[in-house]
This record gives sequence, structure tokens and C-alpha cells, in this order.
Amino acid sequence: MKSKKGLSLIMLVIIIIVIIILAGAVILSLSKNNPINNAKEAKFKLTFKDYEHELTLWLTNEYAITNGALDIPTVNATKDSGTYTKDSNILKLKDIITIIKPEHEDMLEIKEGKLVYTGTDVEEIEWLQEVGISINGAIVPIEIASSDMHTAALMSDGTVKTWGYNGDGRFGTGTMDDSYTPITIPNLTNVKQIEAGYGFMLALMDNGTVKAWGDNWAGQLGDGTNEYRTTPVTVVGLTDVIQISAGGGSSPIALLNDGTVKTWGYNGDGELGDGTILNRNSPVSPIGLSNVKQVAGGSDHTLALLNDGSVKVWGANWYGQFGNTTFVNSKTPIDIPNLANVKQIQSAPNYSLALMDDGKVKAWGCNWNANLGDGTMNDSNIPIYVTDLENVKEISAGSTHAVALLNDGTVKVWGSNNFGELGDGTMDYKYTPAALSTLTNVKKIIAGSQITFAIMNDGTANGWGFNGYGHLGDGTTVFYRLNPTLIDMSYTGE
Repeated sequence: MKSKKGLSLIMLVIIIIVIIILAGAVILSLSKNNPINNAKEAKFKLTFKDYEHELTLWLTNEYAITNGALDIPTVNATKDSGTYTKDSNILKLKDIITIIKPEHEDMLEIKEGKLVYTGTDVEEIEWLQEVGISINGAIVPIEIASSDMHTAALMSDGTVKTWGYNGDGRFGTGTMDDSYTPITIPNLTNVKQIEAGYGFMLALMDNGTVKAWGDNWAGQLGDGTNEYRTTPVTVVGLTDVIQISAGGGSSPIALLNDGTVKTWGYNGDGELGDGTILNRNSPVSPIGLSNVKQVAGGSDHTLALLNDGSVKVWGANWYGQFGNTTFVNSKTPIDIPNLANVKQIQSAPNYSLALMDDGKVKAWGCNWNANLGDGTMNDSNIPIYVTDLENVKEISAGSTHAVALLNDGTVKVWGSNNFGELGDGTMDYKYTPAALSTLTNVKKIIAGSQITFAIMNDGTANGWGFNGYGHLGDGTTVFYRLNPTLIDMSYTGE
């Protein structure tokens, strides 16, 4: 027979258990009204324009959006409560979400682990695509690079598609099989920028390194060899890169985060700026160059835009592409006189373009194809204004023609039109900029070698011009297209 003391102890334990059960029931009941406790944990990746970070978000059925801001009680990297901390030079998550107008906050959804905007506001779509947020769940092109016979597109998920001619392995797919429709380059992800050179490709990775593949006769892959590569290899000794340029030539250039520059590849005319004419199969530093904010490589000369809005140039100057009144080459960077307040630079074979702070454009160098846009075919060894062109947002210089994207989303074109690269339905040269009336709501323009592309605000892409190698990506090798033609980026090649 148990003692009274033993029975009292058992009763106490039972009472405690009952209290715990009742308390749990109360807590559970309260938690049903707590959106954080009732939320489902979901993981997805936001790709910023200059940064990528893994976040773990607690999401309610309303997607935890309040007054245009996303409530984040948990962040993987910092474990902070309710805040997202970061380096001062990186966008805040809240900065991204508050771009969404409050009346559109219900258009942000989580689909298959990705943050998706389902609205149609043009300004929001354009901005959200730049930072890698999916539009209506689609993976869309955010950048296109095209050279002599091939084209590639950087997609919003950090992968790359390619098409056209695949000689020397310029597709990076491990084969030399051509494709007339976009196919995905395998094992290449987390790409931030792409550039097309003559027979090769470059990819700037999220971690600041650079990969290259394709032809390597002059060391343009920067891997310390002169062997062509059918799959991407890492350019040796490059870190903290923030921009790359190839300009359709064989002399790549990389801008580093500290404002310095590295070059490699062909150097027959001093394109590398290192004081020699020796080809380099690994990166070298141009002499006396710092405080750079943008670089532009052409097939024969190179430009660097400095933080103060001035421009330096080096390489070949046969047609006045230095803009300094001479025709003398330089193996080291020199100033372009009387050129200030520059916002963007573009370097093409034998000529150059500069977008000014006031929205106008200057051009100089070879003008055999009316690509300076001044109404003549006369070369100029000083920068001159492109005629009747203002309110420009972005410029792109092709091998013999040029394109300008205006602030209102329309496009103007000028220069050669032998293959319909101006997209106006004719083959007539344009000696001054002409409006491409069939295109509106354009986000980005790309001029290549007698070929042109436009990425639209809705995430679609159009191409026109020379297509002899299937590098328009429309599934054909119809020799040319005189009008913009839709490119289907959804094709996988499988």
C-alpha cells in the first residue's frame, strides 16, 4: 500500500501535466492569430544588380507585405530580428520592395520559391528585371551580346543562352554544334554580365571573377594558354571585377572595384595599354590608369570613362578614333581633349560614341558607313554631335551602325543598312538618326556586326539584320531580316 506522501507526489505531477497541456492549448490558440507563427517558411534567392544574397523569409498568406515593404523577421546571414543588415554599398531588401507602389503590393507573390511580380506597370517591370525579380514567373533575358557570327543572352536567373555559329567552341557547351535557336550553356550559373568577342565569350560572375571560352589565338581567354576552349575557363588572376568589355574584338578589358583596369589578348596596335605590342594570354595593367568607372573595348582601340566624366583612349588611331585631332597610335592611355561630362562610352571598329550628361551624343573616328550620324560620310578626328539626337538613355555601337535608346522607350538608328540592321524595313543607309517607329517600350538595345537586338519591358526580345549564321535566333538562317523579329528564349535545345 502506497503512502499518503507518495499519492500526494503523483497528484502533483498530474496537476503539473494538466497545467502544461492547458497552457499549450492556450498558446496554440493565440498563435493562430499571429501571422508570423502561422506563416510558412520559404526560401528563395533575390539577385541584386550588384549583389546576391540568400534569405530565409517567414511568409504569411498575404506574403508579409505591409505598406509596400516586406516584413523579414529572420535573415540567414545575420539572424537579426525584423531587419536586414548589409554593407553600405549594397541595396537593402526594403529598398527593392518599396519600389513597388503600395497599390501594387498584392502583385508580389511567391511562386515555386521565387518572388514574382504579376503586375504590368512598365517602370516597375523594367526596374525589377534589372535586380533579377521574376516577372510573371518567367525567366527573361536581361542582356544580349552579339559578335560576328554568334549571340548570347544573360537570363534573369543568372544562366546564359547562346545561338548561331559554334566554331572554336564559342557556345561553351563542350561541342562545336551550331544552333539556330537559343540553347542553355550547361554548368554556367550566377552570371552577372556577358560580352561577345571575335569568336569567343566572356562572363562576369557574381563573385567578381571572369570566365571565358571559344577562340584563343591571341590569348583572349586569359587562362595563360593559347588553346581554344569549348567550355568556360577562369581568367587567371582576376578578382573584384565589376565590368567587362570585348567590343567584338580580341582584346578584352576588365574594370575592377578599385577603379583600376586589366587587359589581355591581342595587342598588335597597343590595345592593351601596357606600353608594348605583345599579345598577352593573362591579364596586365594599362600604364597610369585609375579612377575608372566604365570601359569599352573595340576591335582596334580601347576607351576608359573616368569618375570625373573625362575619357582616355589607347590603341589604333588610323581614322581619328582617338578624337585628339591626330592619327597617331598610342600604346598607353592618353586623354581625349575637350571631352567632358560623359555618361556612357561605346567603342566599335574604327569609331567611338559618347553619351553626354545632357542626353546628347558625340561621335568620332571612321565615318565610311555614316555611323557618326552627322549627315555626312566624312571621318572626324574630334568628337562631333550626332545630328538631331537628344533625350538619350543608352547608346550601342555596332560595327558599321549605331543605335540609341531614348528616355521614352523608343529607338533611333543610323549608319549602314546592308542587311537590314536598322530595322526599318529597307536597306537604305541613314546619315542621321531615324526613329524606328515599330518599336516602343524598349528596355535595352544592342548593336552588333550588322545585327541589332532589343529587349522589351515585358521581357521579350527582338532581333533584326544579318542572319547568315542563324545568330538572330529565330530558328532559321534566312540571310537577313529587315524588321524586328521575335526571339523565343524558352527553347532549351533538348
